[in-house]
Amino acid sequence: AAARELYMKGYGDRIAQKSAAELPAKEAEIKAALPSLVERANATRFDYFKKDTYIKPLLTFRDSGKDYPIAGRGMLGLFSGHEKSGKSFVLSYIESCGIGGMSELLNFHLDLDGGSILHFDTEQSLYFYQKTQRRILSNANVNGNSQKYNAYHLRRFSPAERVELIEYYLQNTPNVSVLIIDGFVDLVVDYNSIEKV
Repeated sequence: AAARELYMKGYGDRIAQKSAAELPAKEAEIKAALPSLVERANATRFDYFKKDTYIKPLLTFRDSGKDYPIAGRGMLGLFSGHEKSGKSFVLSYIESCGIGGMSELLNFHLDLDGGSILHFDTEQSLYFYQKTQRRILSNANVNGNSQKYNAYHLRRFSPAERVELIEYYLQNTPNVSVLIIDGFVDLVVDYNSIEKV
């Protein structure tokens, strides 16, 4: 009720509804492609009698001698927590485990399944980015560059440029098993704006 009252008094953004003529070219293109989109969506319709597809877990968590699968290829994951709560620190140990082929670190095991990690940092200063990268490789017992690991510092780029660069490296790096974006929120201009997401 309070938010509604403030809105009625003129506070807050007004998002105007766009007419069909004002639709951006991309939206018009998607509307034109609707028949093929529907056909592709129909191919994904759930069939109770079809056997489920098994996805080998790449990331597991070990507790009391038992491994619990967390994620496999094609799955999305998110480390969420307050600022400076250690998200990047824990993630760096998981990466080290995969690069070094270790059985586990911090109870996590990452099997790269013959592939590599593609890591993008969008938030740390160059100094702390470099320290983090050295820690990852050091914890993996790697004293140099690794074919299993490519890291890029994208803080100096705009959000739109970051997205383009990530897409480029993802499409042009062979056999990526794991993609990491440390600072996902930095890929948008204003994460509080519905129009900017």
